[in-house]
Amino acid sequence: MFPFHFRFGRFFEKGDLKYVVLKALKGRPMHGYEVMKAIGEDFSGFYTPSPGVVYPTLQMLEDLGYVKAVADNGRRTYSMTDGGLKFLEEREQALGEVLARKERFFPAERIELMKEARRLAKTLFTSFNELTPSKADRIRKVLEDSRQKVNAIIEE
Repeated sequence: MFPFHFRFGRFFEKGDLKYVVLKALKGRPMHGYEVMKAIGEDFSGFYTPSPGVVYPTLQMLEDLGYVKAVADNGRRTYSMTDGGLKFLEEREQALGEVLARKERFFPAERIELMKEARRLAKTLFTSFNELTPSKADRIRKVLEDSRQKVNAIIEE
């Protein structure tokens, strides 16, 4: 949706995701979808891992004994084992490097800016069917004016 000038392939180094998954599971047991959602929230919606990345990582962590999976109503609930907690503690520096990289890629002021842009988009999409032609035109003019003001700030 937004043209960023970085690629996540460079954000995560090989093997980094396991630290982020374990960090998510440190708080509480979760289903795989909840792990994806927790990571997405931790990255303020700018990165959410896909099932094709998370589930193999969870399986690898389970094979290594760092995560335990229990069947729960047809879904698997993952929780961190003592071995996983020890592994994460021993790799605190590696996790710190991933989190520091996240802060460099996503500084707080830019995160808040993008959250506000998403809130605006959500407002427009959720009320789209209720907009009369007159309201739509007035909103378009507000957005056009805002875009011009934003461009002026960027060009300062």
